[in-house]
Amino acid sequence: MQLKTFDNGIRLIHEFIEDSQIFSIRFCVMAGSNDEREDEWGIAHLLEHMTFKSTKNQTTKQISETMDRLGGHFNAYTSNETTVYYLTTTKYNAKEAVQCFCDILVNSQFDAEELENEKNVVCSELKMYEDDFPNVCMENLISNVFAGTPMEHPLGGTPESVIALNSAKLKEFKLRNYTPGRIIVSSAGGITMQEMSDLLEENLTKYYNKREECLSYKRAELQPTPKTRIVFKKKDTDQVYFYISLPGGNKSSDLTEVETLINVILGGCMSSRLFVGVREEKGLVYHISAGSEKFSSMGVNVIRFFSNKENALKALEATKEVLDDLKANGIKESELMKAKEIFKTSQILNREKVSNITGQNLSNYIYRNEVFDILKFLDKINQISLEQLNNRLKVLLDYDKFTFSIVSNENNINPLTIFK
Repeated sequence: MQLKTFDNGIRLIHEFIEDSQIFSIRFCVMAGSNDEREDEWGIAHLLEHMTFKSTKNQTTKQISETMDRLGGHFNAYTSNETTVYYLTTTKYNAKEAVQCFCDILVNSQFDAEELENEKNVVCSELKMYEDDFPNVCMENLISNVFAGTPMEHPLGGTPESVIALNSAKLKEFKLRNYTPGRIIVSSAGGITMQEMSDLLEENLTKYYNKREECLSYKRAELQPTPKTRIVFKKKDTDQVYFYISLPGGNKSSDLTEVETLINVILGGCMSSRLFVGVREEKGLVYHISAGSEKFSSMGVNVIRFFSNKENALKALEATKEVLDDLKANGIKESELMKAKEIFKTSQILNREKVSNITGQNLSNYIYRNEVFDILKFLDKINQISLEQLNNRLKVLLDYDKFTFSIVSNENNINPLTIFK
């Protein structure tokens, strides 16, 4: 894997895979909903949508037809801290694909008529997410836990804030944030670093003449300050959706892998503590898991489960029993060894897909300022001790720092009476 910083500050991470017929690329802009001003809520996401519309050189239809003709899979997503445009095709189509992709990134027109249509599309998307109850539960949890930060407002904005946006605001936001020091390109596949570098020189870097310092997301850790311990959202559903936030480190933290192993043991596999204790032995839930939501300066670990109304209280009590046992007796050596194998295997399998390689390389570089090395990473996992896990577990299982997000049609369960 190789890293290059162009004269203007744009960075390229490329992994040449000699025998691969695939070419995959991610254009990352280190700007997302966290970079929005109060009158711009939803603009990062709307800008992502509008980037696929007409440019100075192509109509919207021509862009779609080009990508379809190349047989490529192309899309984009917006997060709190980044906007990523990605494409996978064959290495034989790499040149034309990069040309097309660079054109939409640099030369978007933000046509007024297309913008009005797309605002309606985005509003429909936001309303769709309101019917996705796990998504609502998580969004409410994040908004509450990170109160007082940009993550308190909805990632995609609201229908009202999106409708209020216009072409001038889109252009201003792009001018402010789509700058060379914030652009990282991650690519992989059957073309060389020199070929990839030449493609960017011809189609992207020449449009950014001003030298800019490279933005880094490796930041000091801040502590979340939740607004309240319980967030409830009433929805017409026969299920009860519970999301529980536990303390956690940020994405740059050296404890990230330790917390990942804890989550595997807690709720990351079929033999995990929660899956066995709450689902298999008691049949109280269909889904229960543990994971994390991490950002550049803050993070949380999250336990989530869905249950019917009759079993919701019992499921919460069973979850507490599992956590009580972990607090009292800690993690076993055999559990740590199993979790390591699960984690390492998932990372190795992940890198069998070229598009996953570009994502992993990108994330590691953004948040840790280093090129990803799978062998060093696996060795790091092997070096994690049982003592490290149990010491971190004591921090995570501080019930006084738990917060709860609940979606149900009845607000009749108080988790604080259980997690005392």
